[in-house]
Amino acid sequence: MSDKTADELVDEILGGSHFAETEITLPSGQVVRISPINFEVEKQMVSRTDAPEDTTDFILERCVQGVDLDQILTIDATYILFKIREISYGPEYKFTLGCPACGSEQHFSVNVDKLPVERLESLEPVAERLPILGKEVVVRRASRADKQWLEDGEVLMDSLWRFVESIDGVDRRDVISKVIPKLTAGDVDTILNIVTAKDYGLQTQIRIKCNDCGHDGPIELPLTQGFFSVS
Repeated sequence: MSDKTADELVDEILGGSHFAETEITLPSGQVVRISPINFEVEKQMVSRTDAPEDTTDFILERCVQGVDLDQILTIDATYILFKIREISYGPEYKFTLGCPACGSEQHFSVNVDKLPVERLESLEPVAERLPILGKEVVVRRASRADKQWLEDGEVLMDSLWRFVESIDGVDRRDVISKVIPKLTAGDVDTILNIVTAKDYGLQTQIRIKCNDCGHDGPIELPLTQGFFSVS
């Protein structure tokens, strides 16, 4: 019979490294520590009836250390959530989608640890010349603190002025808010791409093919409550 204490035996069974914090480097270059979803956190998740985005906030608050969550970029938050899923349930993610062409239910699988990552060179606001107006705009990228403005496309479009620090050297908010609606679609798209860091972070778009009708096209991996469960 072992003379070890219960806690010593528990530690021996689990092993120190399996449930330890993992240090990761975000697409923005920041370093944070993440922990896997354990039994207690998953039990709380199961009992929640929140929308999927509230569940992701819940997970971030309990499984991330070493950073002010409100200040991280939205692309960093997405990267963190995928890494938490990977260390909690394994890299394989199985999901079911209806084919957009024929509607038949299709089953797919992807290894989230194989998704490519495009990293940012700087967290500073981006200065770029608008392609149509031809004048310089300075734009900051969206952080988690901005999530209320990112809820849907219409809200984001109406709130775009909040992310623009100056246009043609003018930084007055009242002026910027009046200029934005008068810009061409090409110039607005340029600003949107900077705000959302469209070409950076974890690249979560994959191609899928329907086994029934042969439809082949890109999809965005769904980040729903079902994402945080055993595949």
